[in-house]
Amino acid sequence: MKLVILTEGALAPTEALWQAAVEHLAQKLGRVTPLDAAAVPAERPQAIAYLDAWAGDEASRWRLELRRFADDHVPVYVRPDPDRNAAVRALAARSVRVACWSPGPAELAEPLLHHLGMARRVDPLVCDAGPDALAQLLAGLDVAAGEAVLVGATMPHETDQAARCGLAVEPGERLVELAAAANPASA
Repeated sequence: MKLVILTEGALAPTEALWQAAVEHLAQKLGRVTPLDAAAVPAERPQAIAYLDAWAGDEASRWRLELRRFADDHVPVYVRPDPDRNAAVRALAARSVRVACWSPGPAELAEPLLHHLGMARRVDPLVCDAGPDALAQLLAGLDVAAGEAVLVGATMPHETDQAARCGLAVEPGERLVELAAAANPASA
């Protein structure tokens, strides 16, 4: 195994954080151009496209506000998990590269990685829910699907892309076990 790709969901549950962020955006920025938080699609890739379309030429404004919200609120919604952190460190010690694949946007995913203490060990962070994001990640790192595993895929776009790439998928709960199997100290 050369590469472990962690989905955002494998790092931490972020659904409540994302929903709170959308509600915050509706309250804070919806005064100028009305934004109904309930109208924002539930799936994050569609939600990002919806928010970009809603913001129009001011798309960067909602992203900046999201970054401010994430910087302040990630610690309220997400707690670091020492076992996950140890697993990522064990993988790195075994020279297994660890990447993170998030539906994005980066303004949410970057503060999440920093808060969880994984920003230095996870590289790259790919924030892309496009239909070929996973294939592009593998190609960009020059790693064959048989040399990588996707951990924590639960969203339809994640499992669909993994299947198209021929990539093995493991549940997020198995991260610690995968790291232990890859760690020579526990072999």
